[in-house]
Amino acid sequence: MFSRFSLLVLCFCCASVCAKICRSTDIRTHVGQFDKLKNCTKVVGFLKLVLLEDVPYYPSFPELREITGYLLVFFVTNVYDLGDIFPNLLVIRGNILLQENSLIIHHNNRMKQAKKVVTPRVTQSRGKSVIWTIFKKMRL
Repeated sequence: MFSRFSLLVLCFCCASVCAKICRSTDIRTHVGQFDKLKNCTKVVGFLKLVLLEDVPYYPSFPELREITGYLLVFFVTNVYDLGDIFPNLLVIRGNILLQENSLIIHHNNRMKQAKKVVTPRVTQSRGKSVIWTIFKKMRL
């Protein structure tokens, strides 16, 4: 007989990465905030990378496959390709848009390309994809 304080613990093995769903995340000014994305496979809502200056390295999140809202990358320095941070991102759904856009990349020095993230691998369900940059070297 179980008391009301008994706990039932079920363990199982995953064939691949176990799903971890995370909420909207705003990573701003400090690389330590990237811990919020650790082991996330899906972000329900938006993902913002904002004002990350003079960061010597960025962690990689190979588990992240989907963002249901939008992805904003604004004033993030020392990133050459977003695919290095999100190598397995497959879908930006656009259920939440930022000024009618599901992908916004703006004012990021040293970013040379977003090809690994934007096309053809990542599907955007809604909204436009806007790549604004003051640096003409960036390629899609």
